[in-house]
Parts: sequence; structure tokens; C-alpha cells
Amino acid sequence: RAVKDVDLFEIDKGTFGELLANALSAPRFAPTMQAVAELSRMPCYAHLETDELVDLAERGAWAAFSPGETILQQGEPGDAFYAISAGQVEVLEDETRVRTMGPGSHFGEIALLLDTPRTASVRALTPVRTFRLDRAGFDKLVRDAFRAGTVNPVIALERVEEH
Repeated sequence: RAVKDVDLFEIDKGTFGELLANALSAPRFAPTMQAVAELSRMPCYAHLETDELVDLAERGAWAAFSPGETILQQGEPGDAFYAISAGQVEVLEDETRVRTMGPGSHFGEIALLLDTPRTASVRALTPVRTFRLDRAGFDKLVRDAFRAGTVNPVIALERVEEH
């Protein structure tokens, strides 16, 4: 019961069903503002403009991992780049932990940049949420970053030379 006078908009069940069906058939890959906001908080993507983040969100996918789950296996071909949104991972070289990483960190770029097998394994220590870019998405990100001058080539080469 309304406390004061109101205007009411009414549609029949058929029209409601049609509107709902149209809304549900929207492309599943269409990024939400929440996804774009989450990407913008990640250091490796913080330099991107909103339209670039929308493009990035369309090129990648969110991936979740359970504690103990292997995300990357040392020696396997590199096929993706990962940025951690939440959780903790351990980096293992020859099954020896060399470091842990958490939100804001990223991994997987060495194998993609050098076109070599993975130099380390990465395993989830806690529930982990990552944003995954395949090789094509990563290559575009790197090309665009170098063109825009947002990547320092000296720092990039130092990291590559570590491996």
C-alpha cells in the first residue's frame, strides 16, 4: 500500500519475458564497470585509460584457483600472463619455493617474452583470483605499453635477464 500518490508503470508478463530474454542474450564477454574498476587497481594495468581497460577486459578472463592447485608448471610452454587480484601463490623452481606473491603481483611474462618454457611453477597457497591474458592479449598489451612509453625498457630487460 502506497503512503502517498505514485505513478505506476505496468507491463504484461509476455513483454516482461521478452525484455528479460533480450537482457540475458547480451554478450557474456561484455565487461562490467566492476571488472574494469578491479583491473584499474592492479599495478600492471593502472596506467591504462578506461577504454583500454574495457578492451583488456574483453581480451582476458578471470580465473580462480584453489589452495594447492598448480597454476603454471615449470618446463611447460608459456601460453598466458596472470595478474593476481586476490590471494597468495608460491613460486617454485625445481620444487623449491623461491618466493611468494600476492595481490598486485603478476607472473607468466618471461615465457611469453622469451618464447621459452616456463622458468618456474606457480601454486596457489590460498584461494586465488587472477586475470588471465592469453599470448595474443599479452602481446597487444606489451606493444601498446611500449608505444605509449609506459614500460621502461631497461627494467623490462633486467627482469628478463634474471631468467
